[in-house]
Amino acid sequence: MRGASPDGGSGGFEYQARPQRGRDVEQEIEISLQEAYHGTTRVFEKGGRRLRVKVPPGARSGTRIRLTGEGTPGTAGGQAGNLYLRARVLPDPRFGRRGDDLQVTVSIDLYTAILGGRTSVPTLNGAVKLTIPAGTQNGQRFRLRGKGMPHLQESEERGDLYAHMSMYACRQSSRQSSKTCSKNCSARLRKEARKPWLRSRPLLHGSCGSGCVLRGHHLSDGLCSPSIFPPTGGDRTPPASGCGRGSSVV
Repeated sequence: MRGASPDGGSGGFEYQARPQRGRDVEQEIEISLQEAYHGTTRVFEKGGRRLRVKVPPGARSGTRIRLTGEGTPGTAGGQAGNLYLRARVLPDPRFGRRGDDLQVTVSIDLYTAILGGRTSVPTLNGAVKLTIPAGTQNGQRFRLRGKGMPHLQESEERGDLYAHMSMYACRQSSRQSSKTCSKNCSARLRKEARKPWLRSRPLLHGSCGSGCVLRGHHLSDGLCSPSIFPPTGGDRTPPASGCGRGSSVV
């Protein structure tokens, strides 16, 4: 823009536009829970250049990663904006997530639940062994310290993994009928029930096929042939009639 000079001459001067910073840009990227656990890398093409971006361990949905100066260009010599990559962690078929803690369902047979044993628990860093105490209930939860997600800012610290027990009758092969499977499992329980240390142990809570609640019964009082236990719900009062031999747990 031109104007008059101070001495009245025909000279002039120009106004210059002020530098304007470019706009920030946000883009979503999808990562798996496994990638969020270990950290991962994404590669982008921008203006003929390859941008390599590191997603840190412990990232959550909504975590933003800033790439300085990779937004829209500024005007009149202004600074370029930034590019923000916003993570979205996809659902995992095995694990649920709450903060830095993980949840997983682990299947155990009724025999192990009553008598105790060991089972394998999956984690995002490989399976670990968990000791199952005798008398474990369906739906009971065990905490595995430090087996959850890394903390975003301090990846050396980790959340916990909660393993929820889900019972089934027994392992059934393709050649084995459910009736045979149940019979074999019952035989194993009766054999173990003869051991002195088990005669006073309470059987698991649940209900048998006749509607009786298995609460306060003992292994030596007569075993119910095992079937699948439902998750234990609220407190139920058993009817006057007892649990008859040969009834099925449902």
